[in-house]
Amino acid sequence: MKNNYAIRWVIALKSEAIAIIEKYDMKSFDHHGLFQLFKNLDGTHWLVISGIGQINSASATTYLYKVSQAPPWCSWINIGIAGYKSNYGTMYLVDKVTRKSSGEDDFPGNLIKSKVMREKLITVDKPDTNYEENALIDMEASSFLDIATRLTCRELVIILKVVSDEPNSSIKKLTAQKITNLIKKNIKTILEIASEAGNLSQEEYERIKLPDFYFLIIKKFHFTETQKNQLKFLTRRCTSVFDEKRLLSKFHIFKNSAEVINYLNDKLEQNIINWSEK
Repeated sequence: MKNNYAIRWVIALKSEAIAIIEKYDMKSFDHHGLFQLFKNLDGTHWLVISGIGQINSASATTYLYKVSQAPPWCSWINIGIAGYKSNYGTMYLVDKVTRKSSGEDDFPGNLIKSKVMREKLITVDKPDTNYEENALIDMEASSFLDIATRLTCRELVIILKVVSDEPNSSIKKLTAQKITNLIKKNIKTILEIASEAGNLSQEEYERIKLPDFYFLIIKKFHFTETQKNQLKFLTRRCTSVFDEKRLLSKFHIFKNSAEVINYLNDKLEQNIINWSEK
């Protein structure tokens, strides 16, 4: 079966992204834009280096969406370093994000099945070394989550954070190499989570893809945009119950798009499978 999954990575620093770029053999390429982009050979994985801060993260996520033409079944992953009260080097799966400036909470869907510990996160506007709260601290996740959940279903948005600074490991001692090493230390688990994210993306593709039946009908009749949306819903539902060829065999009697939509609606409303048509 063809792989139709799609994964988009939004990462603040190149040092955080190096291990992932290498594992998926992603390459940089020429393009006109503010952000550095990478993608693998078959285009299933794209990655953007956003830079630090919420504005950069939101802009880079939007930019990646447009340039990569990310489909609605795409999984979006934000990974990076974060401050925390303890556990230097440990990776967490974020299940709640609070924007410190406003106090607003947001939640990734988190369908990922993983033994990685879960923790809430606070996104701040400037570096914060107050490790007293029982939460991770970063500067990008809130804006990433806000944008990504507008581009795909919430269940396909994932945030991973690796503890890079805590009371016994000063943020001032962080270097690019230390950051790269922290990600590499967790790369096996990162790849496992990304693999599951790919499976979820593939499942979403299968759920929302339009059947061939839809395109055959579109060629035969003229539909308004509103009717097209109705037709997408109806053809998905009908082809999950009825044989496409049998359905198409009736279409020679229809004169316009309205008659097509009425026919499909009637088939579903009857809610009875005519087994002679199977």
